[in-house]
Amino acid sequence: MHHFYISLLNHQPFKLYFSIALVVICWGYSPVGVHSALLSYSPEHIALLRFVIASAVLAVIAFQKGIVIPKIRDLPLFFILGLFSVTLHHVLINTGQRYVTATASSILSQSIPLFTLIISALVFKDKISLKQSVCILMGLGGAILVVSGDQGLVLPHLQSVFILLAAMCWAIYFVLYKKFDLPYDSIS
Repeated sequence: MHHFYISLLNHQPFKLYFSIALVVICWGYSPVGVHSALLSYSPEHIALLRFVIASAVLAVIAFQKGIVIPKIRDLPLFFILGLFSVTLHHVLINTGQRYVTATASSILSQSIPLFTLIISALVFKDKISLKQSVCILMGLGGAILVVSGDQGLVLPHLQSVFILLAAMCWAIYFVLYKKFDLPYDSIS
């Protein structure tokens, strides 16, 4: 029986589906987990804990796969990317979750592509089609509706805008990553 489980774990489709299920469960639980953790920890402590754990796991993977340490000249770029994608994004989203429900936080976090398009148009002068413009306006209107209706169609907490600022930080990360065009591959 032990050999059955070993062969199952080494089967490629199983690894793929297991990985997908794990990601979906972790991402789906994340807003609820953060809400629960906010009862005992500050937003900064939650962000720090998440990335200490992530860094430890990725360090083990990097060591096992022999991934090369980034070049010293690229460290300032990684610092800037980390500032937006790790520090600002997660502290802002954790802070915002003090004032909105986990559901609203999840929905507002999905505005990242809208902000990525807007920032990319401003920074790279990328063209935005009429269809994309309509989608952006509808998405931003939906975000405003979610923030307004989160607590029963009352004026939202001003702090709930932190979730949108977190989405903007993540969008800035995407735009900067594209601009920096770093010569590193993702962990495969």
